[in-house]
Amino acid sequence: MNPRSPSLLYPILFDRHPEAILATDLEACIDYANPAAVQAFARPPLQSLLGTRIHTLFAEEDLPVLHKHIQQAISLGEAQLFDLKLPANGQAPTPLRIMLVPQAEPAQALTFYLTTYTKLSSLPIYFAEEPSSYDINRVEHLSTVSQLAASISHEVRNPLSVTRGFLQLMTTPGLTTDKQKDYIKISLEELDRAAGIITDYLSFAKPVIDETVPFFLYDELEYIAKMMIPYATIRDIRFQLLNEAQGIQIFGSTKKFRQALINLIKNGIEAMPSGGELRLACTGSANGIAHIEIADTGTGMDAEMLKRVGKPFFTTKEKGTGLGMMVAYSLIQGMNGEIEVSSKVGEGTCFSIYLPIIEG
Repeated sequence: MNPRSPSLLYPILFDRHPEAILATDLEACIDYANPAAVQAFARPPLQSLLGTRIHTLFAEEDLPVLHKHIQQAISLGEAQLFDLKLPANGQAPTPLRIMLVPQAEPAQALTFYLTTYTKLSSLPIYFAEEPSSYDINRVEHLSTVSQLAASISHEVRNPLSVTRGFLQLMTTPGLTTDKQKDYIKISLEELDRAAGIITDYLSFAKPVIDETVPFFLYDELEYIAKMMIPYATIRDIRFQLLNEAQGIQIFGSTKKFRQALINLIKNGIEAMPSGGELRLACTGSANGIAHIEIADTGTGMDAEMLKRVGKPFFTTKEKGTGLGMMVAYSLIQGMNGEIEVSSKVGEGTCFSIYLPIIEG
């Protein structure tokens, strides 16, 4: 398995997930299956699934559809949503809704999320046929989880490498007790940092729950910055956080708020293929409204492009669907907020987010 593969985190992420999840390489050979997948395909033990091609799990007449979507996921770098039937010995096939998400860009591996349905639609569902907003939000969330996993795995290796180095130094002949204590202290701090990175990622990676509660804007911006700094760093992007949101409370879903901002930040980072700077800022509130800015120094957009931002399937990326931006707009509007965008070609883009605050 590729050492940077997000699948390294999948046992922690998905072993207790109720839906069947499979991860494969680009040849569609399975290298991870969660317990729900093992049970769904009735192939205990786990080893009987690992190393087999995912094609072997489905009926021969469904293989052209499966192959088509695998090829589209790899070549376009886009998530796929489609229906297949799961064969059953002596029983009616089980209908499945499959979400196929390419990991990283360009695609390094594939992740299949499989959900059983009581009634299967007569036609496969494609993004161009306007699936429900629930499906779009869910696919976009899972796609973001997979893409961030690569940078999180990379970030976790840094403190682990430091820890390994200091543990090796512990074997140095004649090392003083004070030095040993220093090395142990640093090693423990680095292990705590790795645990913190994984904890933050797992919190984001949980399935989106539509729960609206009051939350502190300052804490959420700090959390989002911690999530996105590794993603920015491996792309040579300098991430700046200006957080003056102390004491400001917003009413809404923290999961959806995080998803919206991460989508916008991720879009900004990807608009700077040669490096640059991304700024996440909140300078407080005025007249009962909090103002958040996400600004990049990327390629920018012209007036015609600006009119289409947030519309379904509009994207400035060669391998994009526009779904991430559309979802971000939808989620902010669902919190009674607004998004405004300004941009200049060759200079960059700034998204301004306005959200009502809890006063009193």
